[in-house]
Amino acid sequence: PFPRPSAADLTALKQADFVPTANENSFGLPFKTQQDYQWSFSIQQAIGNNAVLEANYVGSSSSHLFTTVEGNPAVYIPGQSTVANTQARRLNPQIGLINNTLSALSANYNSAQLSFNKRYSNGFTVLGSYTFSKALGIGTGSVGAGSNGPRNPNNYRMDYSALSLNRTHNFVTSALFDVPWGKTGSPAWQRLTVGGWQLS
Repeated sequence: PFPRPSAADLTALKQADFVPTANENSFGLPFKTQQDYQWSFSIQQAIGNNAVLEANYVGSSSSHLFTTVEGNPAVYIPGQSTVANTQARRLNPQIGLINNTLSALSANYNSAQLSFNKRYSNGFTVLGSYTFSKALGIGTGSVGAGSNGPRNPNNYRMDYSALSLNRTHNFVTSALFDVPWGKTGSPAWQRLTVGGWQLS
């Protein structure tokens, strides 16, 4: 019926018509707040007067991540399962799809990060970094909205793998060089044309 009785009126809810095979939504309790923990360890070593080499371990762990799963899945029957008989194969054929909202997933990240930083001196500076990492978890499309969470509602670990945001190797570098021509004492035409330029 519309409007549907509110949860405050249990008598009206009990008298509401049951619509066979209708889709339903449920909210898995207890619904927990997402938790994130991060940690790191770093070592730095000076190289000469203007450069630093840094090595880091960075990790994180997340739990109680949002997802939705099918609460009334269709049981697969080899050689007989089709889209047409999905409803008949559901655990409870009197009810349709149940979009079950949960705080049940987890993820973790571990990385080794190296960086080299030469501060500006003698006309140039360079900053380079390399990261070797793994981001693992139970990956689901569109954060699992609309019952698109884990494929097997009875075993979420089947979908535990590298996440879509995982980048195992990542190398980034930037550099800035002063063009060596056109400095003080150079011919006027050099100072006017190429003096003060930088290459990055």
